Amino acid sequence: PLQSVLDASVSTKGKKYYFDFASIDIEGSEMSALYGIDYDRISFGLILLEKNGNDETNRQVHELLSSKGYDEVTQPCGGQNLMYVNRSFDRIYAKLRVQNFQLRGSN
Repeated sequence: PLQSVLDASVSTKGKKYYFDFASIDIEGSEMSALYGIDYDRISFGLILLEKNGNDETNRQVHELLSSKGYDEVTQPCGGQNLMYVNRSFDRIYAKLRVQNFQLRGSN
């Protein structure tokens, strides 16, 4: 599972760890990878996923990531991709200035 790879990469030993960016492109197994993450211990600033050809799977990805604190970026990011940003992005990256993100549902 993806969580064991993440744990081995950072040796968190039960602590919360934050990655700036994750790119997940594993030919239709994105949902399995996403379900394999312990979101209480690991989070990301941005997640880029390959869009699945199945609308139902894309809806499930959206629901899962929304429930874990991510919003879909509605600006195109290469037609075959979906991008999600952590809702705490502004707080986490308070010293950086990020412009032009249009989040779904934001005004």
